[in-house]
Amino acid sequence: MADLTSVTNLLNTIVTPDLMDSTFLNREVFELPSGGPTPPPDGYPHRWPVLTVANASGGVANANGGPFPAAGQNTYQQATLTPGLYDSAFNVTMDLEAAVANGANAVDIIGAEFDKMVNRVYDNIAGNVLAVTAPFGIELAIDSTGTYANIAHTTVGWDSSENNLAGALTAVALYNMDETMTLPDRAIFQDFNIVSYEQIGNYLALTGAGTTTSIFRRQISPSEPQNANIGIDRRIAYFGNGVIMPVRDLTNTIWLMGERASLSCHYYDTPETPNASASVKGFKIHRPDPAGYGQTIVGSWFGIPLKVGNPFHWRKETGVTA
Repeated sequence: MADLTSVTNLLNTIVTPDLMDSTFLNREVFELPSGGPTPPPDGYPHRWPVLTVANASGGVANANGGPFPAAGQNTYQQATLTPGLYDSAFNVTMDLEAAVANGANAVDIIGAEFDKMVNRVYDNIAGNVLAVTAPFGIELAIDSTGTYANIAHTTVGWDSSENNLAGALTAVALYNMDETMTLPDRAIFQDFNIVSYEQIGNYLALTGAGTTTSIFRRQISPSEPQNANIGIDRRIAYFGNGVIMPVRDLTNTIWLMGERASLSCHYYDTPETPNASASVKGFKIHRPDPAGYGQTIVGSWFGIPLKVGNPFHWRKETGVTA
């Protein structure tokens, strides 16, 4: 009599085609500049002019025909960033290609390898940008000391506002950040805040200095008990006119506040791949001649993943309790 045990070697192994992914590779850097990556507006390397000091010539004539004030002039700087090359690769052997071609795979193995290769490139970019790492580190660009884009932050008109809070986030601290940006000489209205997920959690628990009452506490209508929800949505919030965007892997003890229009991202001479997995403009797929059987697939992105065009229009608060 045939039973399951006796015919085990004749049965196909049943594997669900749904691949569960327990990994995280960060591609959130490309969401910071409004509009995502664009072609560079000039040549190579990337340069842009910065007017750091305005003409100070001026005076009040005390009579018609009085002397003109001494002539003055503006002060200009030229910022420079050299594009970076980020890549990753995987190899498909001939025997794996044959097995896949003959239906041996329960899931899209090559597709999964390709997808993680693409996202590894993006994760490498995030590791460079969400740090103090030269040349694109956001904490290097938004700073009051050091050098960014070949210009020292001690240069008038290139230094970011910076303060060490050395404590828990409060509404007063946020008001002070905002006020600093509105006063001369920065004179902007902040519209963008970049924080860690820990800091947006701290923010969403605030109503003011010293309070322990969450802004999300409210009366639940007895007629709508199904709407009870004491959780918070960390994905996006607002402070005044500014969006607060949480980004994973950003240092969790800082708060960046400033002008989103000064953020941009540029890719160089790398046409967008038709593969949907590589959705960020500028990604390119290479298939170099293999040394043996099978094929090596290389993905690369060449460009400036984050440019802070005007660090003077940014504020960095450090020492904020996570």
